[in-house]
Amino acid sequence: MADTKKPSLTVLGGPMAGTRFVFEEGTQHISVGSDESSSFRLQLPGVSPSHARIVIEAGGVTIYAAGGEAGLHVNDNKVDEGGTPLRNGDIVWLGTPGDVDVVMLQCILPRVAAQPAPPPPRPAPAPEPPEPPV
Repeated sequence: MADTKKPSLTVLGGPMAGTRFVFEEGTQHISVGSDESSSFRLQLPGVSPSHARIVIEAGGVTIYAAGGEAGLHVNDNKVDEGGTPLRNGDIVWLGTPGDVDVVMLQCILPRVAAQPAPPPPRPAPAPEPPEPPV
């Protein structure tokens, strides 16, 4: 069974439907494209050799176009030079939505569980009573 608690991209249709790329812990950069050097390699007609790059930082995950001629969209909005932040459930389009060779990816970014608060400090022990005089 796939680990749905890890961030990932999943191909939604076509001959590679269901192909999933999991963001391993500690990963900071992911390249998406048809080139064999791509982190997430998709050998499909609408995918450029270097189509997109994803940057993972403490503040979130951002996707950037990496020169794919077909373009890059997130939820039907074109990704510009400044990149687009990704959120859980976003649809990434490698190409223009509606084109024949477009590839759809679903972005899964599970919410990171809040770290439990540290336990409260223990109270200081009560001072021992003085010994009675003898």
